[in-house]
Amino acid sequence: MKLLFIVYTYWILIRSVFSGCHTGTTDAKDRRLGIKTTAGVSWAGSNGKLFANIYSGGSWKGWRRLDNSNCDDFVVGAVDYFDDFSSITSKWSAISLYNCGTDGLLIEDVWYWDGTNEKQTVVWKAGVFGPFPDKCLYTTASVASASDPGSAYSDIFIDGDTECCDGVTFTTGLTGGVWTGTLPGRPDCSKTEFGKTVSVLNRNNNDYKPPNNNNFVGTTDLETKLLNYLMIVIGIAVLLFVSNSCLITAMVKNNGNKSYEYGKVYKTDME
Repeated sequence: MKLLFIVYTYWILIRSVFSGCHTGTTDAKDRRLGIKTTAGVSWAGSNGKLFANIYSGGSWKGWRRLDNSNCDDFVVGAVDYFDDFSSITSKWSAISLYNCGTDGLLIEDVWYWDGTNEKQTVVWKAGVFGPFPDKCLYTTASVASASDPGSAYSDIFIDGDTECCDGVTFTTGLTGGVWTGTLPGRPDCSKTEFGKTVSVLNRNNNDYKPPNNNNFVGTTDLETKLLNYLMIVIGIAVLLFVSNSCLITAMVKNNGNKSYEYGKVYKTDME
């Protein structure tokens, strides 16, 4: 029994070293994307198809499937590191994550490269999920109330099966903030090659079919929608104003004509 345990332990170590598993800790000089699955929450882990994209040097660098070959990634309480973006030496200004599957992942922390050292994002602003973030923000295992957009939340939930939570884009820093730059589009979920750049589908692409018809909402998406709603409201208001103005003008004109006619009748009667 002891021999079996020793053999199994060595097998785990060998697999970790030679098969590309990156868990636990990493050097501060490593340019790796690290994701910690929330500890102490039984359902936090995921076997879903997770993708990531990095904004650096003025552009998005392409979606990559986060999957260390032959490794069990995104286990409860574990930190997984992915070297898909290790060639990006300039600061990672923003990170976008997307879950093509329906097995949600609860994330506690994210590690990123700040241009000099590895840094860590530990909380997030409500706005990173757009206008309807209530189902995507957590305080450990409890769904957080996102009534205050200025508040920060300890965990984010990425799930293609939960409305508005299939993707998230945030600025890097100790607090993940609202990204107001260009959006990365969505990864093509039919392309799942490990470590490969996949094609990008924008939100108007008819080929894109998100799980359960959820929409990947980012800040600039929200701004566009609000602008469209505002234009509709302004249009309706202008129509109402014009129609009411015409009606009021007609009423005034008609009232003026009636007064003049009454005056003529009155004058005729006097004669």
